[in-house]
Amino acid sequence: MGAAQTLRMPKLGLTMESGVVSAWTIAEGERFVAGQTIVVVETDKIASEVEAPLAGRLLRHVARPGDLVDVGAAIAEFEADDGAEPPVPAVPDSRRATLPLDAPGPSDAIRAPAVGGEPRVVATPLARRLARQAGIRLDGLPGSGPGGRIKAVDVEAAIARGEHARRDADGPSADAERIAAARMVVAKRDIPHFYLASEVEVSALESLRGCLKQEGRGISLSCFLVAAIVRALAADRAAMRVWRSGGPARLVRIDLGVAIDTPAGLVAPVLKGLDALDLHTIASRLAALTGRARAGALRPDDLDGEPMMTLSNAGMHDVTWMTSIIPPGQSAILGTGSVRATFRPDAQGQPVVAREMGLVLSCDHRIFDGVSGLALLNRIRKALSRPTDLLTTPPMEG
Repeated sequence: MGAAQTLRMPKLGLTMESGVVSAWTIAEGERFVAGQTIVVVETDKIASEVEAPLAGRLLRHVARPGDLVDVGAAIAEFEADDGAEPPVPAVPDSRRATLPLDAPGPSDAIRAPAVGGEPRVVATPLARRLARQAGIRLDGLPGSGPGGRIKAVDVEAAIARGEHARRDADGPSADAERIAAARMVVAKRDIPHFYLASEVEVSALESLRGCLKQEGRGISLSCFLVAAIVRALAADRAAMRVWRSGGPARLVRIDLGVAIDTPAGLVAPVLKGLDALDLHTIASRLAALTGRARAGALRPDDLDGEPMMTLSNAGMHDVTWMTSIIPPGQSAILGTGSVRATFRPDAQGQPVVAREMGLVLSCDHRIFDGVSGLALLNRIRKALSRPTDLLTTPPMEG
């Protein structure tokens, strides 16, 4: 055995700055092997099982369950086995992350008080999320997994038995909300926002959706919105820029954040590599991503990628305009409202009923000016007004 080494809070997403230690699966003094789950870390978006980078023995938990810790700060101390080396997997497992060893961090300070003397509760991330949503305490709940590990089915059984308890307002879920709130404050403060609003006529889009549904190929409005944004970005790669390290940086691949309402709150995972995807593939990808988000089962790779912008579709909530805050690291977000019937004059000046949806594009003024922002918004409007074009894969322009 060698000298004591430090395990540090891993970075589980591009914009992650801190995480909550949700649960330790290795007790102080216990041995572990490389690749074994050693701790569960929760961010404002997901809970991740984090693997040990090599074999050894855990000496001390620096962070306790419920502690909010900066990325790179110490969470535990361990002794490595003689000759143990970090594994180099041939194919990375996107559902797990590996703890960094002695990587420089901003601080070793824990920003929440340590919770001493609590029993160690071993549960899956999904079980923990379901328990928080239902107000059920995990301590004392029997687990059906290996070694008594509590699984989602155990929590669901407890819910069916009516075993509800008051939620702990200062628990990890409250910390996750504070992380999300802090990120939005920083985004609104540091990104110079300006807003462009317009309506788009969607009668043709609604008609096409109806035809596809009759053919057994139902496509949600959100899928068409994603496809329209992809086509608008593919038509002008100069728009695919974000602000990085004091200057603009160009992105090559089209990734798109999608805001999804879940029982645990709003999350914005990423659809990646949309450049060469047709509408039905986008629909399949979005349905799978939405399912994982609402089940509390988002994976670390669902938050990876480099999205230039995010879609926030609020049309299902009976709202005309949705003016959104740009997520950190991005340069735009499109907020969409409900489809409404309104009277507009036709070519002869006679009133006709139009079906319109409100669009608000929030732009980073370091990347866009009014003209370039309007050009992007108008390309999105054009794509939505010609929905049959969205059935094909968009060409990438130079």
